[in-house]
Amino acid sequence: MTWRFVFVPLFLVMGYVQLFLVQEKQSMVQEVNLTPALPTQVLKVLAHTYMEQMVAEILFIKVAVFTGSGYQRDEKNLDVLANHFLAMTALHPKLEDIYYRTESALPDNGKNYVQIANQILESGRKTYPTQVALPYFEGFNYYYYLDEPVKAAELLRLASTYDEKYQWLGHLASTLDARGGNIRVGLTWLKGMYASMQEGDEKERYAKDIKDYEKALQVQLALERFKHKTSRHAKSLSELVPSELIGIPELSAKFEFAYDAGKLFLRVKNSRKKS
Repeated sequence: MTWRFVFVPLFLVMGYVQLFLVQEKQSMVQEVNLTPALPTQVLKVLAHTYMEQMVAEILFIKVAVFTGSGYQRDEKNLDVLANHFLAMTALHPKLEDIYYRTESALPDNGKNYVQIANQILESGRKTYPTQVALPYFEGFNYYYYLDEPVKAAELLRLASTYDEKYQWLGHLASTLDARGGNIRVGLTWLKGMYASMQEGDEKERYAKDIKDYEKALQVQLALERFKHKTSRHAKSLSELVPSELIGIPELSAKFEFAYDAGKLFLRVKNSRKKS
């Protein structure tokens, strides 16, 4: 009985390898397209657990050949490509190259593919809980492609805790928190980082940022008082003067306020504008 559990799945996997090689040979003379992967559950049965790594690596080679061939980035090819990445991740999440290839191939093609990439990267974070690139990639995708700076800040803050040399990511996370209107959290984290740092130029820069965050928090508290008294949001920050503030605090040259329907944002000047 034992030999069946070894040779039957091995025979099936070798058949899949042969099919892959035939497909690759055909792609030399036909229009380059990526053939769909078999359903993940089918691949798991074929691989019989201990050969899942081999099947995942076969799929990875197939994807590497395809993405290096100047393929057409249409919906059909991208959907099949995403299918391959999901299958590889399910079969062998320890194949670290999956996550780098996913980030280079999927997110730049639309929000649907960003979400798939982040799903794969989240799986990678569970498999490699101290690999800083994975939360960094995911955080970048949330900020750059999905315009969710607070979610991006959460992931970059996680990455900053992996090693002392990545502490600068915590500062970036605080900047993104403030950009997304989460000023309290950004200020709290920034103060914690400041307290843990040695004296020097970098600590002085943090101190300057903290002053701007504290001014922003003053304005945020004034907005909350105004809403409590009037049961409505201020139409603009100027409506807070003089009832809640003597004047709108002046920020350093680095930051500027943005305001929309009761939400205050502290943004770095000349940062990328969202459409």
